[in-house]
Amino acid sequence: MRNFCLLVSVVFSLVLVEGKAQDTGLQGSEAALAHANGMVERMGGASLWKNMTYVKFQHVWHPVNRESYVEDEIIDLVEIRSWVRMKSEVFDRTRAYSEAHGYWSLLNGELSQGNESSLANALKRGPYNIYRLLRAIANNSADYELKIGESIVRGGTALDIYYKGEAGGTIVVNARNEPLVWETKQYKYTFGPLKKYGNLYHPAWAVYNNGSFTYEMVSLNGFNDALDAELFSPPG
Repeated sequence: MRNFCLLVSVVFSLVLVEGKAQDTGLQGSEAALAHANGMVERMGGASLWKNMTYVKFQHVWHPVNRESYVEDEIIDLVEIRSWVRMKSEVFDRTRAYSEAHGYWSLLNGELSQGNESSLANALKRGPYNIYRLLRAIANNSADYELKIGESIVRGGTALDIYYKGEAGGTIVVNARNEPLVWETKQYKYTFGPLKKYGNLYHPAWAVYNNGSFTYEMVSLNGFNDALDAELFSPPG
């Protein structure tokens, strides 16, 4: 009788585990996790994103009310740090932020330090960055939970992003798990179709917020070596 009760208990426990999302690692319903893992595969694969430490890419931005400019950016996927250089015929600006060196900008050779709110906003939105999310999904990170939300795109599936219990972003994917929209509490991108760049797949273009900017992706690569911390340090 004792063995029978033990067997029933084990079977019941297995049924419970089978019927819900996992208790450790990335949290979410089976449907949400299936879409999330599918997105990672469509954009390069889990084996690639799992070991990635940073991405480096170039955009050409097209504002509606001024000249276009080229933007080169490096985003750290291990720590919340970013370095950007924006250049056009009339301006040259470098901007970086990190917890160690704050938020700073170098515009046409003139250095300025951002205020505390600029850094706080950058650090707060950092975990909801699409590239950091892709790495987190590939690593089955327990810091994240994904929930099926309300899609703003007909036929799309919305994945609401929670980091350490706090909601802060959404990604909408299509039936092939390709990203259509990525938004945080501070901005929104509407994406074009996927295209191969180096070792990754990424939308070829995007519209920013209400259409005030569009960009074209020129190049994109993921790397697994360590970034030099001095990159985020202000010059001088």
